[in-house]
Amino acid sequence: PFTGEGMFLALHTAELAAASALASLRFGADRLKGYEEEFRRHVSPKVQACLLIQRLLLRPRLTDALIRRASRLKGLSNALVSLSGDYVPAGPRVLWGLASRALADLAGREAA
Repeated sequence: PFTGEGMFLALHTAELAAASALASLRFGADRLKGYEEEFRRHVSPKVQACLLIQRLLLRPRLTDALIRRASRLKGLSNALVSLSGDYVPAGPRVLWGLASRALADLAGREAA
């Protein structure tokens, strides 16, 4: 969703749906609930994080400031790439981690 293509999301949710469908055929229809649970746990946080990034990108001044900051703060830029590139799972901990890394990098720069 961050780039607008959504191919990874489409393939990932198809994989989750197939696993739930197979489990329901083997063990009963109640296993279809597994798809919804997995979606909430793995997909929804990623979508929310990407929507947040999209909203930031709609504000050109803020985007420019963040890009300048991220270019100087390696921890922030690495974390953003990891999140948007599906190298780390999204969720509240990851988002707070991004914020804390940015603040730590900023504090380190100001102290130096």
